[in-house]
Amino acid sequence: MKKILILILSYLLFNIINISSSFSSDVDKVRDLANSKPFVIEDKTASQLANEFLSDAGVSIGWDDDRNF
Repeated sequence: MKKILILILSYLLFNIINISSSFSSDVDKVRDLANSKPFVIEDKTASQLANEFLSDAGVSIGWDDDRNF
């Protein structure tokens, strides 16, 4: 009976350690990704950033026949 209990506890402990290490590994990956990108771009104005956003989204400024502008 004690051997079975020890075996079960060992199995559970092993699984908890594996889950914990894989979770911390995922957290480290996300943290590294977040730290690799700048939070603030100081060399660009708000207008420049807005124009880049519109360009990246494939939006352009122009005449809209439906709205007449």
